Amino acid sequence: MPNDGAHDGGQTRWMRHLVDGLVRGGVTDVVLSPGSRSTPILLALLRSSLPIHDVIDERAASFYALGLAREGRLPALVCTSGSAPGHYLPAVMEASAARIPLVVVSANRPPELHDTGASQTIDQSRLFGVHVRAFVDLGAPHDSERAMRAAQRRTQRAVLRATSPEPGPVHVDVGARKPLEEHDDARQIASAPAIFTARVTVNDDAIDAIARHLDDAERVLVVAGPGVLAQRAWREPIARLLHASNATLAADAGSQLRFTGLGLALDGAEAYARTNAGRALLSTDLVVQLGDFPIGPGLARLVEGRPRIVIAEGGHPDPEGDAELLAFGDVGATLDRLADRATPKRTIEPPHAALSTARAHALEGALSQPSAIHAAFGALASLASSHAGSSQAGSSHGRSRASAHDSLLGARVVLGNSLPIRAVDLYVDVDVDLGVVVQRGVSGIDGNLAGSVGVARASGRPTLAIVGDVTFLHDLGSLLLARGLEVPLVVLVLNDDGGRIFEQLPVHRTLATSQFERHFAMSHDMRFDHAAALYGLAYERATSTAEVRAAVSRGLQRAGATIVEVPLPPESARETNARFFAALERSLA
Repeated sequence: MPNDGAHDGGQTRWMRHLVDGLVRGGVTDVVLSPGSRSTPILLALLRSSLPIHDVIDERAASFYALGLAREGRLPALVCTSGSAPGHYLPAVMEASAARIPLVVVSANRPPELHDTGASQTIDQSRLFGVHVRAFVDLGAPHDSERAMRAAQRRTQRAVLRATSPEPGPVHVDVGARKPLEEHDDARQIASAPAIFTARVTVNDDAIDAIARHLDDAERVLVVAGPGVLAQRAWREPIARLLHASNATLAADAGSQLRFTGLGLALDGAEAYARTNAGRALLSTDLVVQLGDFPIGPGLARLVEGRPRIVIAEGGHPDPEGDAELLAFGDVGATLDRLADRATPKRTIEPPHAALSTARAHALEGALSQPSAIHAAFGALASLASSHAGSSQAGSSHGRSRASAHDSLLGARVVLGNSLPIRAVDLYVDVDVDLGVVVQRGVSGIDGNLAGSVGVARASGRPTLAIVGDVTFLHDLGSLLLARGLEVPLVVLVLNDDGGRIFEQLPVHRTLATSQFERHFAMSHDMRFDHAAALYGLAYERATSTAEVRAAVSRGLQRAGATIVEVPLPPESARETNARFFAALERSLA
């Protein structure tokens, strides 16, 4: 029998050191899925102050944890051995690509059970491959003070690797032997040193080089792609740079710089860039890219062949490989320094009235995906405006009354991939302070519902999630997480009976309709009222823009989750886009 100390409390105390390492590293939440081999980890967690979120399905748990992490929390996923941690892989991939801190703690069988045919025993070493910043195999518990301190120290260091120097997921694998239950051990947890990690700062040489590019340029276009909510901190410094240089900002919906209430970004920039006349109006001789590049093909075409510099905090956001300069460091501080040295340039002033007229033409007629999204954002803007007015009116009655009316300010919007995120970039023109969450690391449709619940719960703010029907079906089981939600969450489901983004591919013109519907669109002819009923959630069906706006408004003002289903005709997005771009081209020309 191995000298593991399991029968005299050694395993119990060893697991408590592991949990202490999680806490010292900065873990704020635990997202737990049920299992037997993880029992000693759970029992140690119950003695800590960490909140535990219980989620039946590991896949839903991992995307829920991502939602918490997007709001600045540092969650640890905990599961049993075998296939359980394998369900975390898609979320781990997303966290890695999006540079979001996440900790995975998987229970494992002890070494003596491996390669024996023992049940639920697989090789979990480096399960997530290159998608984690660090993998730590803690092995099985051992009853020695040095082993206790090692479990504590190695776990703490793994958690710190999730946040610095390049944020992302880490994996800690933990062996456990039977008996798995606790044994009393009155000894204290060993003390551990405080650890301070290095900070990312401004690169002075980069400031000089970028400033020279700005001085030489006449028409500067700043572009910003999707990014984490922390990019909200770039708003003030980018406002200073835009003012100082007369530059124009084209910001992706998920950049945190588009919906600010400050009028920073040019509405409809992606739409302009999809037309010949619009590209002429936005002509530039220097592109300054902040973080990732916007997802729209229009802006990609606009900047093609133009001098471009990239300012980012990590990764290597230059997929075309043609940037002239990449500067890594604190983006906000870099922008502040550049604003101090900038000199005014010519102002790019595309005709906003022409764009608004063209958008109005495109949205006429039957309910379509763009107009449904436009109505939902309109509801957000109206609520935020009314709540802000109430807050100002009540300011004389004290700080407590004002805070009660502030909940819609800085509300969260979760945009599903495929068509919703693209429609927002093209059609929405409200400017209200929103935190926009997008899953653009690896751009999958998985886990959007679970992530939305995580965002709502962690932020404590009303949350609007806009997803397509395929995304909704893909994560249907995560509606269980929305039961008992304390804050408003509206899931706006745009149901056009399948994956209609594929209609914009060349294959749509080459395949027979029946083949396309079966193999690409995968039309299903389903409604979602029964799904909402199964999980005890509120449900509304909206068949006009007025109904969409009213349903979203009601849902955002009551606690709990509401499913708002909008039935749309197939091909509505493709046809509406075609009308819109034609009208916009005529107006600008």
